[in-house]
Amino acid sequence: MMIVTMDRQMGHKIMMRRSAVFLLSGILAGAWVLPAGAAGSDEAGAQSPRVIEIAASRFAFEPADLEVLVGESVQLVVHSTDVQHGFSIPTLGIRETIPPDGTPVAIDFVAGEAGRHQIACSVFCGAGHGGMSGVLSIVGSAGGARPTDGPDQVADLEVDVLEPDFTLITLPTTLRLPQGKFTFRLTHRFSRPLDGREGDGGLVKNFLGFDSPAIIGIEFRYGLLPGTQVGFYRSNTRHIQLFARQNILWQRGPRGIGLDIQASLEGLDNLSDDHGGSVQAILSKRLGNRASVYVEPTFVGNVNNALF
Repeated sequence: MMIVTMDRQMGHKIMMRRSAVFLLSGILAGAWVLPAGAAGSDEAGAQSPRVIEIAASRFAFEPADLEVLVGESVQLVVHSTDVQHGFSIPTLGIRETIPPDGTPVAIDFVAGEAGRHQIACSVFCGAGHGGMSGVLSIVGSAGGARPTDGPDQVADLEVDVLEPDFTLITLPTTLRLPQGKFTFRLTHRFSRPLDGREGDGGLVKNFLGFDSPAIIGIEFRYGLLPGTQVGFYRSNTRHIQLFARQNILWQRGPRGIGLDIQASLEGLDNLSDDHGGSVQAILSKRLGNRASVYVEPTFVGNVNNALF
């Protein structure tokens, strides 16, 4: 009788253990299913990106003016209708190559803070390449005010065919030097004045000055801050010029206006003698996508310095 009683108790305990195991398994299974279901609900409710299709052709994007909302998930689908193009928004870190066979390229991003961002073709596609541009405007709300006109948020590293260098012959331009970058150039200037000097001979006989000695110089300039650059120039006659330039206005659209102020100090014999200086305003105006013109009023002190 005792044996039977013990078997019944053990059997009862075993059944209770099995019931506990089944109950625990059910709880775990439910806990597994619930998060999975919740994740599925989150994915279903996730925002699908707004798709904007863009056609790239010589020499325009269509559409060229885009407007999205702050925080909006955006997918740009860009395809070419003719040759290979590039699609670049430097301030957003976007740079893609668009193949010539019409294959679409998808570009996904989330719009950040409100502002204007320049769109450019980053692959040379022909003579009108420089005019192939557009604008992406990020606004705070649907139908909200567009960002105010002002200097476009264009990366200083972007190539500008209307302003490809910091100087135009010997006159400065309003091209900005990216912060933290530097550049240098070498100059080779013939020393013979156009009106001639004693013993120089005729201008034509002197082959327009090419037979005269040359003055060689080297210039270094550095981007100290956005829109601020400093530099120095030294010639082989030991003439040194120190200069600084500050950008005041910078608009790179088809009717853009640029304004810089530049000041310089120079002197002979490694800046130890015959000091002089200048203050210069550099005003640029764009004429569509074809040309830029400059006006540069300049004050120069001690203009009787020797040649350099």
